[in-house]
Amino acid sequence: MAKDWFTALEISDLPGTPNNARNIRLKAAKESWQKRKCSVGKGHEYHINSLPQATQQFLAKQAAQTLVETNTAPVLSARQLAAELTRQAVVDKEQKQAVKVQGAIDFNCLPKKSQTRAEAKLLIMKAYEVYIVPHKSVGKEVDGLHQFLTEYKARSLELPQWIYSAVKTISKNFKYRWKNHLDNGGLSALAGNYTSTRGKSVINQQDEVEQFLMGFLCKMPHLASKPKAIHQSLVVMQQTDYPYWEIPSISSVQRWVNSWVRKHSAEFAFVTNPDAYNSSHRPLYGTAYMHQRLAAPNDIWEFDSTPADVMLKDGRHSIIAVIDVFTRRVKLWVAKTSNSEGICLLLRKTILDWGMLNEDGLAVTDNGSDYVSKRVGALFDMLENNQHRTKAYSGWEKPFVERFFRTLSHSIVEKLPSYIGHNVSDRKQIEAAKSFAERISKKETRDDKKVEELKLTSTELQQFFDEWMEYNYHHSVHSELGDTPFNIYQQSAYQPRMITNPDALNLLLNFIGEATVIRGIVKAGSVKYTAPELMEAVWDRKKVRVFIDPSDVGRAVLYPLDAIGEDTSWIEAVNQELIGNEISPQAFAERRKAERKVLSKFRKSAKEYAEIFGIDDIHAKELAYHKAQNSSLAAFPKPSLPNENGMLSALDDYKPISAIGDDNDKPNYSEAELTAIAARREQRSRQQAMTAENNAKLTRSELEIAWEHARKSVHTALTEKENKWFKDYLRSHVMAARRINKFLEEARHQTDSNLTGDAL
Repeated sequence: MAKDWFTALEISDLPGTPNNARNIRLKAAKESWQKRKCSVGKGHEYHINSLPQATQQFLAKQAAQTLVETNTAPVLSARQLAAELTRQAVVDKEQKQAVKVQGAIDFNCLPKKSQTRAEAKLLIMKAYEVYIVPHKSVGKEVDGLHQFLTEYKARSLELPQWIYSAVKTISKNFKYRWKNHLDNGGLSALAGNYTSTRGKSVINQQDEVEQFLMGFLCKMPHLASKPKAIHQSLVVMQQTDYPYWEIPSISSVQRWVNSWVRKHSAEFAFVTNPDAYNSSHRPLYGTAYMHQRLAAPNDIWEFDSTPADVMLKDGRHSIIAVIDVFTRRVKLWVAKTSNSEGICLLLRKTILDWGMLNEDGLAVTDNGSDYVSKRVGALFDMLENNQHRTKAYSGWEKPFVERFFRTLSHSIVEKLPSYIGHNVSDRKQIEAAKSFAERISKKETRDDKKVEELKLTSTELQQFFDEWMEYNYHHSVHSELGDTPFNIYQQSAYQPRMITNPDALNLLLNFIGEATVIRGIVKAGSVKYTAPELMEAVWDRKKVRVFIDPSDVGRAVLYPLDAIGEDTSWIEAVNQELIGNEISPQAFAERRKAERKVLSKFRKSAKEYAEIFGIDDIHAKELAYHKAQNSSLAAFPKPSLPNENGMLSALDDYKPISAIGDDNDKPNYSEAELTAIAARREQRSRQQAMTAENNAKLTRSELEIAWEHARKSVHTALTEKENKWFKDYLRSHVMAARRINKFLEEARHQTDSNLTGDAL
C-alpha cells in the first residue's frame, strides 16, 4: 500500500518544499496542510494531498520506482478500494466546502458591481439547469443549449432585467467554465478577474518611486491634483540622482496618485489635515472616560460652549450646553460670552431641574479658560463632583454634546431670524440675498432693514431654546437610542437627588472668591459690601468666602473661614453705596454704638487684669528677679592703663572758686560790667524762649494744627496755603473731619444767632 502521511523531516529538501523541518512547519501552517499526530514519536505528519504539486509528483514517482525494484504490485481488495474511494470523496467534499466558505468571504469584499455580476451568473446557471431538463429527457441537450443561448441573446427568457444588464452575452461553454470557477474558487470566482493588471504599473514595480511619491504627496498635498507637476519632479530626480528610474506617463502618475490617496485616505488626512482626520477618519472607539460607568441618568454630564449663529439685538451671544449622556437630555444657557458665570448659572439651572450628579458621577468639560478657571473648579469641589477635563482641541472626547450642537445648528437655528450662517459660504449667500432685496426695495433704508431683521433678544432666544428643548427635542427619536430622551428617562424609574433649599444653591453657584474684612467692609470685585455685624471687632481682618445673589447684585452672603461663634455661620451683606439711600443706616449706627460699649468693657477688663497682676510694676519685678539671680556674680579686676588726655589732665587740676577761698575772695565787678552781664543774660533768655516756641510749633501734631486753623477760620479768613492744607487734611481724615465740621457748624450757627440778636 502506498504511503500517504509524511513527517516534516521526510519531505525536507524535496521539490516544492523548504530545506529544513522548521520552515516546512511554517509553510504547512500558512497553507493549512492536513495533518495528524505522529503514531511514533512527537510532531505531526502531513497528508500527501496537502503537499505542493511538485512534491506529490516526486513522491509518486519515487513510490513507483520502489515497486518496480521490489517487483511487488499493489493489490487492493474490493473493500479496501471502496474505503479508499469513500475517504477520498470525504476529503474532496471537505475541500469543496472550504472553497465555498472562502469564496463567500471573498465575495463580501468585492465591489457592488462585481457582486451583482457573480449573482447574475449563479442565477443563469440555475435557470439553465431548469431549462435543459426537458431537452435532456429526449436526448437533445445540445439543441437545448443552443436554444437557451439564442433566447438569452434575444432576452426572451423570463429573467430579471438586472441580470441581462450584468451579463451581456454568454458562450456555449459557459456552464462548464462557470461551474469550474464555482467549484474551485467559490462564489467570488464568478465575478471574473477584471483587475488582473492592478498593481503592475510602472510605479508599483519600483519601490523607490513609490516611496518618493508618498513623501512628495505628504509634504506637498496641494499638488495631489496636479499630476503634471509631479511628473516634472520625477523627471528631475531621474536626470540628477536616479538614472535607473523608469518614468511613467502623466496619466499613469494621475491614476496612481488617485488610487493611492483613495486607499490611504485616513493616513493622508492624518499627516496633511489633522482637523479632517479628527472629523472624518478618527476611529470612534469611545470617549476619554470609557472607564466611567453609565447605568442611570445623571451618571455623566458633558459640558461645552459654541458661538450662536444668530445676531441678536444685544449682539452675538454664545450657547453653553450640558447633556446627560444616558438619556440625551439637554440644558442650554445663552450668555454674552462663555465664561465662568454663565457655566455656573447653567449648572444651577440644571441641578434645580435634574438634581445633583450621582455619587461617583462625572462632569466632562472642555479645557478652555472658562472651564479651568478657579471659580468653576472651586464650584465642582464644593458640589463634590468629579470634573474630567478633555485635552485641548479634542472634540471627540466629548462626542455627545458635540453632536448635539450640530443637530441644533442645522435644524432650528437655521430657521431663526437674523441667522448669519455657519461658515463664510453661508454668510455670503445670505448677504447676496439681502443685497438683492435692498436693490428692489426703495422705501426702506439699509439701517431700517438692519433694525427690523434683528428681531430677538438674548432673553427671547433663551426662552425659545427652553421651549424647543422641552416640546420638540426631548420628544424626538434619537437615532442611537432608538427612543426619545423623554421616554428613556421615564422608563429608567430614576430617583434624582434634588436640592431642598434653592436659595443656598443660588449662592453656592455664584461664588466670587475669598476676601478679608477690613474696617467693616469686604471688597469683592469692584463692589464694596458691608453689614451691621461687620461693625464688631471680632470680624475685623477675618477672611470670608463671598457669594453673590444672581437676582440681586447689591446683596452678598459671607461665610467666615474661621468660626466666629456657635450662632454665626454666615451673614448677609449689602452694597455700601445703598447705605443711606435704599437702606437705613440706623442698624449700622446701633451696632457701632453697641460695639463701642463692648470695646469699653474690654478695656475695663484689661485694666482690671493689669491691676490684679501688677503690670505697672512688672519692670521692677523683672529687675529684682535678675538682680537676685546675678548679684552673687562679680568680675575679676583687670589691669588698666594711665590716662594721657591733656584736656582731662587740665580738668583734674581745676578747682571751684568756692574751694579757693571764702566770699571775700570773689572778684569785684564794676557797675558797667554788671549791666553788660545782665543784658547778655536777658538776650540769652529771649533766644531760648524763641527756640522753645519754634520747637513747640514743630512738634505739634497735624490734629492740633487742624483745630487751630478751624478756630482761626471762625473769625478770620485763612491764607491760600492754610486753606489748601486744611481741606486736604479734612479729606484724608474722615473721623477728625466729622468733629471739626461739627465744631465749625456750631460756631457759625452761634455767630449767626448773635448777628440776628443784634439786628433785633
